[in-house]
Amino acid sequence: YFWWDRLWLPYNLTWTDLEDHDGLVFPKASDLYVSIPLAFVFLLIRLLFERYVATPLAKALGVKEKVKLKASPSPVLEKFYVSQAKHPKQNDVEHLAEQMGSSVRQVERWFRRRRNQDRSEEH
Repeated sequence: YFWWDRLWLPYNLTWTDLEDHDGLVFPKASDLYVSIPLAFVFLLIRLLFERYVATPLAKALGVKEKVKLKASPSPVLEKFYVSQAKHPKQNDVEHLAEQMGSSVRQVERWFRRRRNQDRSEEH
C-alpha cells in the first residue's frame, strides 16, 4: 500500500504514466541518491571555506570572539543554583531578590549567565 497511486498521485494519474515515453524523461526516485554525496561535498566546501578563508579574513579585519559574561560571585545564589534549581520559579526569584537586596531582573540575569557558564564548559 505504500506506493498506492491514490496516496501519492493526483486522481487521474498512475505510476505507469510517469515512465519514460515519447522522448519524455521523468524524474526517478533513484535520482535522489545524488543528494547524499552532494551534501558531503557541500560540508567539505564549508569546512575549507571557514578554515582557510573566513577565519583568516575575520582576524585580518579585527573581528573578535563574542564576549561571554560570567555570573558575579554570589554565595546565596550559587547555593540555590547547585542545591535547588538551575531554573528557579518566579516566586523563588522574587524571594532571592528580596533576600539579596537586588532586583528581580538582576537575579534572573545572574541565573541566565550562570547557566551559560555551565553550557560553555560542556562544549
